[in-house]
Amino acid sequence: MTIKLRVVGIFYSVELDAKSVSGGSVQDVLDAAVKNPGSDRKFGYISSVGTLEPPSLSLSTFSAVYNSPFKSKVSGIEYPKGSYVLAEDINARPSYKVWQYYVFDEKNERVKLPTPTAPYTTDIGIKDGYTVIWRLVSVLAGPTNTSPSKLKQLHN
Repeated sequence: MTIKLRVVGIFYSVELDAKSVSGGSVQDVLDAAVKNPGSDRKFGYISSVGTLEPPSLSLSTFSAVYNSPFKSKVSGIEYPKGSYVLAEDINARPSYKVWQYYVFDEKNERVKLPTPTAPYTTDIGIKDGYTVIWRLVSVLAGPTNTSPSKLKQLHN
């Protein structure tokens, strides 16, 4: 019985024994991966837990350290050993980067999302057979400036 964790961009993927995920929350999955990162590597993250009810999880950084070269399961490209780190950047520029996660129920082939009122709640009921996938996304800080002539072309 397993729960999977993937962090896109640092090539981290691990299958965890469902018994090692103590409370069934997203944070419990992350903590289990820190303790059981897989062979020949380390995994870590930086977060804070808010005081909202239900508790909220705010991530800023994920890292994976590979002690030997590894191959991406998605692209098949081989990468050198070393540290792979991705961090949020919430300074308003043309865009900012934030961590986003979703949970996939492989048995029922459905995405299980947190409630809209608590998008980073730590307790959404992670169960055996679920996969938690994190990805760093860029969000535009504002609309793109477009010349009046370009706007006219777009709306004709």
